[in-house]
Amino acid sequence: MKQGHKDIILNLTALQYLDSSGIGELARVYVSVVKQSGQMKVIGLSSKIEEVLKITHLYQVFPEFPDEEAALQSFPENGPKR
Repeated sequence: MKQGHKDIILNLTALQYLDSSGIGELARVYVSVVKQSGQMKVIGLSSKIEEVLKITHLYQVFPEFPDEEAALQSFPENGPKR
């Protein structure tokens, strides 16, 4: 974001554990992205992390995609042209 990028794909493949500090950090980063008129998408959620996001209702905030290509295509400027 410091380099001017406002649309973020967060790859959580290596994330095995998410506690309240991590949840707070995800929420803080999300708010920062949204304040810059950006979007944040996630890829690579394990079932454990997905469950934590569901319990905290953050699952509704972070759109999940099966891979980076799908996430990239979901950004308005990269989606199908009409």
